[in-house]
Amino acid sequence: MKYLLLIVFIALSCFSCVPDRDSQDSDLEDALELLDKEIEKFPQTMSDHYRRIRSLQDDLMSTADVDSKLHLYSELVDLYANLSVDTLAMYSEQMLTLAEEVGDKDSQMHAVMALSTVAQMKEDFLGALNRIEEFDVSGLSDDGLLHYYHRAESVYYSMFVRAFNAPGDVFLNHPASYYRDKLTALRKAALDIDSTSFKAYQIRISELRDGERYAEALEMLKSVKHMADNDRRLASWHRYNAVLYDFLKEPDKRLVHLAMASVYNLREPTLDNLSLISLARSLRKRGELEEASHYITLAMTNSFKYKQVARMSYAQSASNKIMDLLAKEEKSSRRALLVSLIVLAMLLVISVFALIYNFKLRLRLEDSYRRLREADMIKNNYLFEYMVSSASYIDSADQYHKELRKMAKKDGIDKVYDVLKFPSRFEDDKRRFYAMFDENFLSMFPSFVDRVNEMMKEGSEYRIVKSGQMPVELRVLAIMRMGMTDSMKIASFMSYTISTVYTYRSRAAEKSKYSREEFERRLMQIPLE
Repeated sequence: MKYLLLIVFIALSCFSCVPDRDSQDSDLEDALELLDKEIEKFPQTMSDHYRRIRSLQDDLMSTADVDSKLHLYSELVDLYANLSVDTLAMYSEQMLTLAEEVGDKDSQMHAVMALSTVAQMKEDFLGALNRIEEFDVSGLSDDGLLHYYHRAESVYYSMFVRAFNAPGDVFLNHPASYYRDKLTALRKAALDIDSTSFKAYQIRISELRDGERYAEALEMLKSVKHMADNDRRLASWHRYNAVLYDFLKEPDKRLVHLAMASVYNLREPTLDNLSLISLARSLRKRGELEEASHYITLAMTNSFKYKQVARMSYAQSASNKIMDLLAKEEKSSRRALLVSLIVLAMLLVISVFALIYNFKLRLRLEDSYRRLREADMIKNNYLFEYMVSSASYIDSADQYHKELRKMAKKDGIDKVYDVLKFPSRFEDDKRRFYAMFDENFLSMFPSFVDRVNEMMKEGSEYRIVKSGQMPVELRVLAIMRMGMTDSMKIASFMSYTISTVYTYRSRAAEKSKYSREEFERRLMQIPLE
């Protein structure tokens, strides 16, 4: 009898230790529901974000006070963090130039750290590391030093992870131990300045995590929840939880925190899509392909639309795996349908239910494919369209060359001269190329014409013709905004003489409210939206 009681006691004890799976599933459903609501609001969030950016840009153009300019540059750099890498680089360089002119060391550091971020976003890890190591920290305030240490800690941790996972534990000619020692020194220096802030506790939690003391790290993290008093810190707090629960092999709790981290990421547009991508990958591993497809599509769209270069390849890799599984599931579904149809010859009622089920499943899979294809089209439109156009032009030129050669052989060189007297058949190709350029440029810079017209004198505004093509003078300005400012290169691109291009540039500047130098400077500051 006593052995029976002992067995019952052990069984009850084991049962009490089993996590409440229903409760965890409910928490995940609530978190995903909150995430879906935040996704619906995201376009408005981005609209408000860019409205704030435009307001700061207007303030920057209108103020002459150096301190105010540096402050505005600082805000713009922060607002462009992880968004539009080219615009972030532009404002960072301008801020660095001004800070060096006036000798503002903290502003120099802020700009250099932003350029280090730009390098990381472009996966130029050596460039990011050089920015950190070459900056002279002497003369920085305590706040400036903290900013430097925190940014440097992020870079060295990234290097440490890559070295740790690389063959031979070496990355960029340094072993993992080199980066680990740098991390230890940076964390100690930061804690010597500030030991009570939320970031200070994050450093201690990171040290516990790196020492594989995950339970202790989790307890400390829970104790500082009250210090996560804004969206950025809440996103970071949930992200740390997700990482620790991953190490502790508790995937359900990890999913809840990844979903919540994604919620706060979407509320703070300058945060990247890492949590959302990780959530999609985890849902894919659980077999929840529809949800995974939904979230990875959003992550890919954001990565390409806002040029989050550092996350593009990561998002693409996750998307490819999800698409493969969707294809396998569809193939499996079709096989099940065939088997069902054989059985349904005898069981009509079962066949009806099977057909309805497979029809609905097919619709969901096709919808998932459609959303993934739409995200992939964003990438293809910007990466490959000009390559395809160029290849077509080369083929056309080659064919034209062959025709002329046959004509010369058959009818003589005089006949070739006669043909060449008439306008080139490549004029149509050129017009189509410019039309494609106009369409793509205006899709990337939808407010470009309005922003240019704001700088024009009354009555000198540009108009887009009904076909959607820009006038030549406006197209010259568009090419300049794309980064091609050398008149000789513009002339080559447009098949004009240099003097013609120079005339267009001068004429546009004369129509503006500003000098030529100021007009072109403002032109280059029109943002990608």
